Amino acid sequence: MKATAKKYKKPMMAVALFALLLVGYFTREKWLPFFQKDEVSPSNGVGQGGNTPPSTTANSNTVDKTRVLKQGDRGEAVKELQRLLNGKHKSNPPQVIPLLVEDGIFGTKTEIMLLKWTGKTAISINQLIIELAK
Repeated sequence: MKATAKKYKKPMMAVALFALLLVGYFTREKWLPFFQKDEVSPSNGVGQGGNTPPSTTANSNTVDKTRVLKQGDRGEAVKELQRLLNGKHKSNPPQVIPLLVEDGIFGTKTEIMLLKWTGKTAISINQLIIELAK
């Protein structure tokens, strides 16, 4: 039995390493912030180690929820769109596509996420809320 164990030691180690990497990849959202520098986060403007909680008051009451948003748009309405898409994405694991940075810029990644959850490339906030509720 010892000879067999020695013979398969390297392949078993390779399989174990692959399994560890696979688990690490799918749980990266939980452990990755631990390894990041203590800088200002682009998503909420608060340092990773700061005691100030991120702002939970999105400007959802001041944005025009009927304006159709598309790639190239910028502003608070796009931030609200990104926040809603991230909320939907977080509630449906496993997440292969990373979360959006809520920067208020409707770029390619925002369009891909919107297409994934609604099948559309342009949408208003009101339409998105209806689509995500389905």
